[in-house]
Amino acid sequence: MFAPAARRFPIRVDRRYRWILRIFGVNESNAYVDLGDALAARFGWSRVTTPVSNLTRWSIEGPWSPSPRSASGKASATEI
Repeated sequence: MFAPAARRFPIRVDRRYRWILRIFGVNESNAYVDLGDALAARFGWSRVTTPVSNLTRWSIEGPWSPSPRSASGKASATEI
């Protein structure tokens, strides 16, 4: 029986932040998540890998606005 091929999901980096993230080695070729038998994420020099059995839930979030007008200034109890 063959294992399914990993599926790659790129992490899109806003062009306004590309210059600062280059300090950490982030570029389009190394900002992604591979999902197959394991979840393998890479963001510049950072890498993390874990078996899919460790995942309990997931969500799609963003994009976030960098504008200070979008922040309410309030924190929920889970953020404190």
